Amino acid sequence: MPLHDRRYLLSEQQRNAVLSLAEVEAYGRDSFGDPEYVSIYGLRPADWHARGVRLLARTVVECTHDRLADLIGRDVAELMRCGPRSPRAAFGPR
Repeated sequence: MPLHDRRYLLSEQQRNAVLSLAEVEAYGRDSFGDPEYVSIYGLRPADWHARGVRLLARTVVECTHDRLADLIGRDVAELMRCGPRSPRAAFGPR
């Protein structure tokens, strides 16, 4: 089995392929050292796969680990809370 990393999954040959559970787990293992890296709404790959969820290779690459996504969301919320109130103030005069 080839190395399931970002480059491989986004290749012309793979990007639109529906991945098997083994391929999703291989991506997590090869790219992050964790076969359960691609969690969806807190579900491990085996759990969401068992429910019939299937993902394209390009979608798997775009998945952000739930813990990381939570941190990103908190940072964005803080920026929105503390940032300018109007889009014009954020981007300057036109």
